[in-house]
Amino acid sequence: MKTIFILGPTCVGKTEAAEKIALKINGEIINMDMGQLYAPICIGTAKPLDWKKNPIKHHLFDLIHEPKDYSVVAYREKVVEALNNIHAKGATAIFVGGSLFYLQSLLFGLRQEKEHIGNKEGIPKKDYTWERLYEVDPERAKSIHPKDTYRIQRALTIWYKTGQKPSDQKPYWNPIVPSMSLLWLFREKQDLQNRITSRTELMSEQGWLQEVALLPETWKEYVHKKRLCGYNIVVDAYNNNKKKLDDADKKQIVQNTMQYAKRQKAFWLYFKKKYLVNHTKQVLITEINLTFHSFDLYLEQIVLSKGL
Repeated sequence: MKTIFILGPTCVGKTEAAEKIALKINGEIINMDMGQLYAPICIGTAKPLDWKKNPIKHHLFDLIHEPKDYSVVAYREKVVEALNNIHAKGATAIFVGGSLFYLQSLLFGLRQEKEHIGNKEGIPKKDYTWERLYEVDPERAKSIHPKDTYRIQRALTIWYKTGQKPSDQKPYWNPIVPSMSLLWLFREKQDLQNRITSRTELMSEQGWLQEVALLPETWKEYVHKKRLCGYNIVVDAYNNNKKKLDDADKKQIVQNTMQYAKRQKAFWLYFKKKYLVNHTKQVLITEINLTFHSFDLYLEQIVLSKGL
């Protein structure tokens, strides 16, 4: 069965593109955005509105109901279940999201992960810092945000348990499907920034601050610590008794979101060059610039050229 991945930086237009393709080819959508896995947070993650009522079947949204990390291993297991369900109906699976770390988990595996080495039991918490990772493996440290404690811990656990640099761990090709089409959507910087600015304003008007106010304290602490999708700034605004997000808050959210989009682009370029180039017979890559034309212009061409 055919499988499609709709990829790209945040706010580029992935959700709209995925829904248009799904309507054309009897597709069902599988979430590949980390933030949209979490049930209580919706506005700031740009989760599709009323996805449960959408005539297009959606999978793996609102999957997590507790404020805790969700491993790539657990995610992959849920994906396999969804794929079996979709393919049994003769439909096409359409992955959509910007969490490229999840994409990597669906196409590759690490041998050390396969052997369940990722257990940090017995290792002092003080030894799990970005600075420590930079000391032992600068290459891996440069690819991880200093606040991303989950990936820092995963990387350092490999070092402490095996004595091997995380960057030396070679992924092995282990895709969940034998072949796939990858669509990378992108926009010129100013166009993307304009869209992010407009979306941030819309999220504020939709009640982002009010959504945070209703979160249990454990969730407020979690999304703030994880810096999920600008939620840390909104939580700060709530803690400062603000009635609405002010211009400084929204400006900071836009700035942080642009930085995130830049990291997504850098990861894609690195991932494509280092890993995907060796699997072109199984992975068909198409990159589409949406700056000057809407996705509609490319829709028929994509469906026909890829035999979808």
